[in-house]
Amino acid sequence: MNEQTDNFTPKTEPPASAAVEAKALAGEAMDRLAQKDRVLTEATMASKSKPLTDEQIFGIRQNAQDYLKKYKVAQNTVAAQTGLSASSISEWLCGRYLGNVEKVAHVVNDWMERDAQRRAARRNKDFIPTKMAEKIRSIVRLADKRMMMAAIVAPSGCGKTYVARVLAEEMRGVYLDCQIGLPPREFVLSLAQELGRESCGGTRAAAHRWIVQALAGTGRIIFLDEAHKLPIKTFDCVRAVHDGAHVPIVMLGTAEILRFVNDRGQGRGQFSSRSITCDLFESVAAARGGGGRRGGAAAQERLFSAEEVRAFFDSKKIKLHREALELLCHLANLPDWGCLRLIENVCESVFDIKPDTAVVGREDVMMALHLLRNSDAGRMLRRAEDEDEADADVAPAAIVA
Repeated sequence: MNEQTDNFTPKTEPPASAAVEAKALAGEAMDRLAQKDRVLTEATMASKSKPLTDEQIFGIRQNAQDYLKKYKVAQNTVAAQTGLSASSISEWLCGRYLGNVEKVAHVVNDWMERDAQRRAARRNKDFIPTKMAEKIRSIVRLADKRMMMAAIVAPSGCGKTYVARVLAEEMRGVYLDCQIGLPPREFVLSLAQELGRESCGGTRAAAHRWIVQALAGTGRIIFLDEAHKLPIKTFDCVRAVHDGAHVPIVMLGTAEILRFVNDRGQGRGQFSSRSITCDLFESVAAARGGGGRRGGAAAQERLFSAEEVRAFFDSKKIKLHREALELLCHLANLPDWGCLRLIENVCESVFDIKPDTAVVGREDVMMALHLLRNSDAGRMLRRAEDEDEADADVAPAAIVA
């Protein structure tokens, strides 16, 4: 069991001496990581200096075929991540490659090792029914029931992508990742491909007609993740699909998405009249603005409760000391910076530095934050330090389950 309790007493940041100690530990951790990397690099270089036998090359090829099949990795993905051409990967896997077979074997084997390490680093991603996740689910259900569009704004790293994927599978919907900022033609072609269209080319108009015909009468819900990255003209395509096929469309993203959806005024309103808008920042910001020095209502309006943070780490088999949970809960709820993804990365860094850690303590979290001080986690640490004194009277509310 985790060393945690349901009610905590107010905590302040460690004294200056503890901060200095955390920085020193972070420096030692960086040295250990560098030493491990040197040993691994030397071992890798030593192995590459020896020529591969035909039997070894055959074994690597078989392992690669099994690996791609097991994890459903496309050859194009391997090509993009290794710098090899897709045709070279294909021919090498089939044993028909006429170039430097041994070189490709080394490259593919290195790629498999890196990919396997990344997969091992991704701990269990079980769905945690946080308050935020349940709000997203409710809005999605409402949009589906009313056959409307919905715009859901939530902080990056809070789990909205995972919730969207879970709901898309539950509701037999279509999930489309818009991270690369799809222009109109690429958007309709990508959506058509997700719906099962065999051809990946053609005109935008032809793809749109195909989408409308494929969706007409189905009521099938569409999830557009990272929708705020779509160009303005692409939003017209989104509305055209909704109007033509009469299907619900859920757009998830950060605050930028509201610029497109809240289009009342100047004789417009094409989006706002068709959409349900859910801004998960709004109630939190409103609460923080009232009640004096972030007291009163702010204590009740948190992105994540202590119980949700605890459940999040329990699902990943990460044990926390009470004080570590308290600090991580505070960090997860920092406005603009806090989120589950960042505090997960911080704890994962602890295990990278100290693999044998059984229970993560507050000093481990501080060490990892100092180690990551040039990243978002580092900025989050500075925000936590800046706000700690002002939030001292709110700390108990932030960590009550």
